[in-house]
Parts: sequence; C-alpha cells; structure tokens
Amino acid sequence: MSERVHHFSCVRGKFDGFEKYKLINEAKFLRTFLALDPAKYSNSWLSKKVLDDILPKQTCLRVLSLPRYKIMELPHSIGNLLHLWYLDLSYTEIKQLPESVCTMYNLETLLLNYCRQLTTLPVNLRKLIQLRHLDIPGANLQEMPMQMSQLKGLQLLTAFVVGKSKGLGIEELKEFRHLQ
Repeated sequence: MSERVHHFSCVRGKFDGFEKYKLINEAKFLRTFLALDPAKYSNSWLSKKVLDDILPKQTCLRVLSLPRYKIMELPHSIGNLLHLWYLDLSYTEIKQLPESVCTMYNLETLLLNYCRQLTTLPVNLRKLIQLRHLDIPGANLQEMPMQMSQLKGLQLLTAFVVGKSKGLGIEELKEFRHLQ
C-alpha cells in the first residue's frame, strides 16, 4: 500500500484480525476507512489490536465506518482522530463511548443505530459543536447527557430520552432550531 493512499475500503470477514489491516500503517494520509457489509455475516469480529494500534495512528481520518463489528469498547486513543467528521458504529456491541470522543470537535455525524448495549452517551457530548446528526434508534440509553441544548446545529436526532435530573427534560428540545 502506498503511503499516499487516501481512501480504503474492504469487505468485512467473519474474523478480521491485525494481519488484514496492518498494511494501513503504511498510509500516512488515510482519510477514509470503510468496512463494507458482505451481507452474509450479520456481525463480524474485529481484533482489538486494530482498534488500539492501527486506527488511532491514522490522524488524518475524516470517515471511520465500522458497522456490524462485535466491538464492545473503543480505546481512549480514538480521541486522537481530531479531523474525524463521520463515525459509524451502528449495530456494534459497544457499551459506552470513551469521553475522549468529545475532543473530536469536527465530528458532524455520529451513527449509533441499534447499539443495544449502549446505555449512556459521554458527559461532555455538548462539546461536539459541529455535530449535525446523532442517530441513536435502538440504543438503550437511560437519559441524555446534560446540556444537550448546546448542540445548536443538530439537524437529526432520532431519539431523546428524558432524564430525572434538571437539565435533562423535554424543554432541552426547544433549543434545536434546525431539527428536521
């Protein structure tokens, strides 16, 4: 693989290990990483070593799409992907997003469709001021993070879970003037 490769996609296998993706280390300016759905596997396994050692080094990434992998957690180092504007973790088994996700200030789209193990969103989600799409149907969220109303540019919010604490009520929605 050339170090000048900008876009990478591959068809997910049943078990995708470090060997499958180690060539990505050669790409110095990778902007897109797409794991494509082969339609014959409902979910696939992705090596933790790929998440821990390969992806966080791809600091030029703009798009990271890992749907239907049996990912249970993301490393804290995912926050190193400061230029990321699209993150798809749909149909994964992730339980929570690391707080470091909230340092990805350019993130515009966060897809968490049917992440059934997901019960909370990061406390500082409000720092993602560029966030336009928060897609969370099928997640088992207990409540939304405090001060969600600071996400003034939000255009798509597929669910809003009202909490018991002050600042987690339905009144937060009045601030979302761009919701469609």
